[in-house]
Amino acid sequence: PTPLPPATFFRTVYRQNEESSNGGGPRMHESLVSNHSCISADYELAMILKEIRFITDQLRKEDEAANITRDWKFAAMVVDRLCLIIFTLFTIIATLAVLFSAPHIIVS
Repeated sequence: PTPLPPATFFRTVYRQNEESSNGGGPRMHESLVSNHSCISADYELAMILKEIRFITDQLRKEDEAANITRDWKFAAMVVDRLCLIIFTLFTIIATLAVLFSAPHIIVS
């Protein structure tokens, strides 16, 4: 498909046909207006569709980024919880080892 000229071109052609008489009579003028109106409407609809696609693509990318961020936050929470458990176990075991290794703590 060939690219269409900007919508302002069609509006300018439409206005020029309204202001000047081209000698073709009202039928010629109506066909030009309807043809240009149709092309202009098609072009504007195509531009609207292009903008909607752009917006939906942006929203989709933001959703994907949010999903990735949420997954990484979950992974960080799991690692954090694992580190907490390991630290707690190490602290308890080290405390018990120090207490039981001291000779003057347990007197028989």
